[in-house]
Amino acid sequence: MCLGVGGWGWGVITDQSIELSFCSVAAQMDLGLSCVGRAVILHNWLSGTESRDSLHLKATVDVSCSSACLGSQMMPPGHVAPSRSSPRAAEELLVLARRFLSLYFDSINRLDSDAHRARVREVELEVEETGSYQLHDMELIFGAKTAWRNAPRCMGRIQWSKLQVFDARDCITTQDMYNCICNHIKYATHRGNIRSVVTIFPQRTHGRQDFRIWNSQFIRYAGYRQPDNSIQGDPMGVELAEICMELGWHPPRGNFDVLPLILQAADGEPELFTIPPEIILEVPLRHPK
Repeated sequence: MCLGVGGWGWGVITDQSIELSFCSVAAQMDLGLSCVGRAVILHNWLSGTESRDSLHLKATVDVSCSSACLGSQMMPPGHVAPSRSSPRAAEELLVLARRFLSLYFDSINRLDSDAHRARVREVELEVEETGSYQLHDMELIFGAKTAWRNAPRCMGRIQWSKLQVFDARDCITTQDMYNCICNHIKYATHRGNIRSVVTIFPQRTHGRQDFRIWNSQFIRYAGYRQPDNSIQGDPMGVELAEICMELGWHPPRGNFDVLPLILQAADGEPELFTIPPEIILEVPLRHPK
């Protein structure tokens, strides 16, 4: 759907992430979970409480749990969206768009209403004319929150309803992206009282290069390979530091040098941007000895 940025890192919110893939009911029964009607009873052995879950009935991908639950795996096959080099075909997009709109209008108790049907027709026409469609503001917020709620490997998703969504789909240049990212960092860090936020940039469209953030995290320390093949700084930051230097960065070559951002707007070249030091919150650490 759109490129989303959360916390100090970033990720891609996909159509697949909006629907949660649970183990099948049969597999859950094999694991000793009880089923009542269409709901599954979840037993909390620590507190002795029970809750009923029916969200698994909306799953579109089966993770094929059998004798063991695969929920503890970081990237089980059913939860990994395939990479794409181009936007979805119009026919595939329309199926997902109708499903998403049904989820959205159901969430506001207007499923199959005149407004729902009118919105579907509007999206169908837009996809026919442009090959894509733009979410309305409230749809975007609902999609971002639902995607986080249904992210099975995120332990922080309990805060999904409090997610702040910043709409940056009007970005054109890398400077626009940089300004949005700085605002994102300032809002998220909040002087140490962390807040959940996602910034959504323009989506992938036909005939245009993607908006890209080359950094895997907004704030990460550089690493430098030494002549003896040892690493000074963060080993995870070696490759990006080398790319930054190729693009003109002159690092101080310390142990804790924050890497600049490499941003790329549609049909543009990658550009370097330095994060203002005053918005970077670091914790001073020292060994007690």
